[in-house]
Amino acid sequence: MRTSDNIIRNNIGVKEILLWRLSTAVVWSVISQIFILTLFLAIVNLNILHPIDGLSIVFNTIFSWRTVFYLVPLAGITFAQGVICSKEYISGNPFLSTRFAIIINLLSIRSIILCGLHTLSGLMTVWLYLTLLQIQNYNSIVKICANGLLKCLNEPNLFLTISGLWIGFYYFIKEHLVSAKNIFFPVIEQNPFLQIKSTMFNLFSTSIFNASLPIGYYLLLFYVYGGYLRNYVLSLSYLEFEDQPLDSIQGLFQPTLILCAWLFASLFVFTMSSMELLFKVNLTRQHNFPITTPSTTVLTLSEAICLGKLPIIQHLACLDLFKLAANDMARRASIFTLSQPGGHPYNWNSIVTASLCLINDYTESLQQVTTEEIIEPNVPKKLDPPQSFTKSYEPLIPSPNSKSINYEPTVYRLRNMGCTKYPEQTQDFGETMEIIQKKYPLTDLLNKIRTKIQGYLNSIPGVNYFFGELRDAKIKYILSQGQPIVWTVQGLSMLASKSYFEDSYGIVHKDLPAIITSLVRLSQCLEKISKTTSIALTRKTSSREQYYGQMQTTLKSAVKRSLYNVCNTFGPFINEFSLPTDVKLQVMTFMVKKDV
Repeated sequence: MRTSDNIIRNNIGVKEILLWRLSTAVVWSVISQIFILTLFLAIVNLNILHPIDGLSIVFNTIFSWRTVFYLVPLAGITFAQGVICSKEYISGNPFLSTRFAIIINLLSIRSIILCGLHTLSGLMTVWLYLTLLQIQNYNSIVKICANGLLKCLNEPNLFLTISGLWIGFYYFIKEHLVSAKNIFFPVIEQNPFLQIKSTMFNLFSTSIFNASLPIGYYLLLFYVYGGYLRNYVLSLSYLEFEDQPLDSIQGLFQPTLILCAWLFASLFVFTMSSMELLFKVNLTRQHNFPITTPSTTVLTLSEAICLGKLPIIQHLACLDLFKLAANDMARRASIFTLSQPGGHPYNWNSIVTASLCLINDYTESLQQVTTEEIIEPNVPKKLDPPQSFTKSYEPLIPSPNSKSINYEPTVYRLRNMGCTKYPEQTQDFGETMEIIQKKYPLTDLLNKIRTKIQGYLNSIPGVNYFFGELRDAKIKYILSQGQPIVWTVQGLSMLASKSYFEDSYGIVHKDLPAIITSLVRLSQCLEKISKTTSIALTRKTSSREQYYGQMQTTLKSAVKRSLYNVCNTFGPFINEFSLPTDVKLQVMTFMVKKDV
C-alpha cells in the first residue's frame, strides 16, 4: 500500500481535487468584489424619477478604464489573500500547547504577510469606494484652501482612509488569530448556489453588526492619537491645515463621517466573509472516491481515509464513506465483492483496515491524554498494555471454535496460512521500572536531575506562564479532529449492519470482533474525558469552548449509535464472537438498552 507522502507527491487525483476547488474559490472571490461594488454603486445612484440615468451612470463608472485600473490592485490583493488562506483551510490548525507557541505562531512570516494583505485590502477598499462615489469633501486627501492659493489637508478623507487600515488589521486579529479556522460541513447537502443564496442575507446583517464595535474602537483611538497622526502627515508634505481638528468630541461628532466609516467597514467585513463562505462551499462539496482503480494516479477511498496530512481530503473521504454506507447500494455491492481471479476481498480489507487504523489511532491519542490527566506530576506514568487492534491494522479473524470470552488474541492474515500469536503482557509497569533502575542506575540519576531542573525552571516567575502547557490543550486539539471519526464510526457500523443482508460471501463477519472492540475502546475513552477534563457545554463559555463541548457530545452520540446499530443487527450472535471480557460486558449493556 502506498504511503501518504507518495500519494501526495505523485497522485494527480489529490492535486486535481484541491487545485480545482481552491482556484474556483479564489476566482469567485475576485468576481464577488466586482459584484458587490457594482451593486453598491447601483444602490447609491438609484434615482426613482430617472432610473435610466442612474443605470447609465453605474454602467459608465464600472466599465471605465479608471475603474478597471483601480480594481486591478484590489483584485491582486484578494487573489493573494485567497492563495495564502487556502493553506490554512487545507492543512488545518496547528497544535499550540503553550503561550510561547501561540506567540511564535502570531509572529510567523505567513501571519505577517497575511496581516499586511488584510490591512492593504481594507485601505484599497475604502480608497476605491471614496474615489468612485465622488462624495463631496471626502473623495480626496488634498483640497484647495479657502484663500484659493494653497493646498490643505482634507482630514475627513484621512480619517476614512486610516479607518480602512484599522478595519483590515482588526479583522485579521479577530478572525485569523483569535478564532480557529474550522470548516463545518453542511448537515444537509445542497447545491453550492443555494448555500450561498441562503447565507448571504444573514451574512450581510452579521457584517453590519460586526463592523460596529471596531468603528467604536477606532473613534476612541482617533480621539487620542488623531492629532499625532495629522501632524505627522503634515510634516511629510507641503500641505496646510485650516479646518477644525477631528481629534475632539465636537470634531468627531459628524453623523455623515461616522456613517461612511461604518458603511465602508461593513462592506469590507462582508467582502471578507463572502470570500470565506466561497472557500467553505467549494471545499465541502461532496466527492465520490472510487473503491478501487487500476490507475496509480487516481485516489481511492481507502487511500484518502489515510491522508491525515491533508485533513480536507480525509474529511471528504470519511464523509463519502458515511454517505455510501447509508444510501448507495451499488457502491456497497462493490465493497462486498471478491476479486477476480483469486477470490480475495481486497476492497473490503482496504476500507476496514484504513477505517480501523484511523479509529484506533484516535483512541490511542485519547488514552494517552486521559492517562496524563489522571497521573500526578513527577510520578511515573503507568502505560496500558497494547491491545491487538493497536498493534496491527490487519483485519482480525477470530477462531471459529472459540466461544469463550477468555481467549488468546490471534491475528490471521490472508497471505499467512498460520496464525501469529501475541504474548500477553503480565508484567506490571512499576516492576519493569524497578528492574530498569536496578540495571541502569545512571538512568535513574539523570531522571532525577532532569526533574529537579524542571522544577527549578517552573519556579521562576513567568517561565511556567509562557512555557507551561495550557489546561486541556491536548484534549481540545484532539476533539477538534473528531469530525472524520464521527463519519468513519457511523459508516463502518452501517456497512457492518448492511452486510447482514447484502454480504453474500460473509467477508465482513471475520472483522466484526475488531470493529466492536474498536468502538467500545473509543466509547470508554470518551467517557473518561468528562471525568478528567473541565470541558463543559454551558451558555457562559466562549464559542470555541462550546465547539469542543459539542464535538465531545457528537462523538459520544455517534459511537453509541454505532454500537446500538451493530448490536441490534448481530445481537443473537454476540456470544459467538471472541471478545475481551470488558468489551463483552460493555456490549451487553447496549443489547439490553441500559447504556445511558
